[in-house]
Amino acid sequence: MSELTSASLSSSASAPSSARPLGPFRNEYRATLFFLAAILLGAFPLCSYAVFGLGADRAATAGVLSCIYVTVMTSFFVAPWLPFPSLRGESSYRRLERMVYIWVIVYALTALLWEIPWMLLHERIAAAREELWAYTWWAYIDGGDMRYVEPNWLVFFIEGWADINGILSAIALVAWLRSGKTSVLPVYYLMFAAPLQVFPTLLYYVSEIALGLPNVDTGSFLNLYIKFGWANAFWVVLPFFVLVWGKHTLERVYRERYSSPG
Repeated sequence: MSELTSASLSSSASAPSSARPLGPFRNEYRATLFFLAAILLGAFPLCSYAVFGLGADRAATAGVLSCIYVTVMTSFFVAPWLPFPSLRGESSYRRLERMVYIWVIVYALTALLWEIPWMLLHERIAAAREELWAYTWWAYIDGGDMRYVEPNWLVFFIEGWADINGILSAIALVAWLRSGKTSVLPVYYLMFAAPLQVFPTLLYYVSEIALGLPNVDTGSFLNLYIKFGWANAFWVVLPFFVLVWGKHTLERVYRERYSSPG
């Protein structure tokens, strides 16, 4: 996956030479992404240790973790649009492409690191509320959505759908980059996968809201609007950017393909 990250976030041949990263700290854009990833990946074990090692308040720590999560995730997708010197002169299309690559990597990693382990270990996780190793999942479950303790078929359907979609989308991104950004099939798949992210997420929201939010702590702003609302909203918003990128990418590929001699 580190190879995928390096390839997907590197500049294209048409980008300014100063935007071509030579290492994780050689330009401020890549350094920003690196530190954001370090903050996000480090927050989970640190918050787990704060609760079980230092005796920090469980609910307050989960609230802090949810704020870190949504802030870092938002920053990831905003970063390609910021006026970094290394990105100076890049087109809107190239910046959009960077954001789409980040999104595919993020939700593929989410599937691998959070969703798939939960599906495989959900019974053990449900019974391990007071154990350190399970706090990565319980930090969301507590107040965020108790359906993950005793999941019904709908929760399994939504999570399984997300897992398959994330893995196949990551494969499509690798295929797209390995083709030298010339194969249209990976682009078509990423565009096909985009609405398949929106639908189950909306179903996730609606199925809970329609019942009056019985599994969400509605008395807590952090649990209702940040943890349950904002943390899942990326799967509703970002896929539309994938569709826009795919449209412009297909136009570019077909234009270059049929305008070249032979």
